[in-house]
Amino acid sequence: CPWGISFDGGDTGKLWVTSKQAGANGHVFRFPAGGGTAESGVGAAVADAYGVVVDASNPPNVWASSCSGDFIQQVSPTLGSQLALNGPGCPGGMAFDKQGGLWVFSAGNGTNGNLVLVTGGNPTVQLNSLTQGAFGGIAFDPGAAGLPTHQ
Repeated sequence: CPWGISFDGGDTGKLWVTSKQAGANGHVFRFPAGGGTAESGVGAAVADAYGVVVDASNPPNVWASSCSGDFIQQVSPTLGSQLALNGPGCPGGMAFDKQGGLWVFSAGNGTNGNLVLVTGGNPTVQLNSLTQGAFGGIAFDPGAAGLPTHQ
């Protein structure tokens, strides 16, 4: 059940995809730039993985969100600790801003959601009680945010 999608920074253009499945079956996969099957030994098991985002550092840091686990986690280049978010839960879509802040949309119960900014490992709710919380993706214009773009 592919759910989230993001590209590496730089010139690699590798594709990261989350698999939204419960338990150990949820996973983050990386595919080569030219297509084909997922690369072995890359990514991590993340239960109910909804969102995935890649920052512009070298090597890039890849983050995944777990809806049922109510956390985000760095999954590459090394597996980091889980970071719980303040809010209604079910983190989904994520995006980095120009300053490197990680924005996460937490859908909550599907009727109210929060937009959380994570800086320095600290989550802070920026907007809360968002209605129409069933949507899950967010994005910034990559050029305007100073992020890499791919053709």
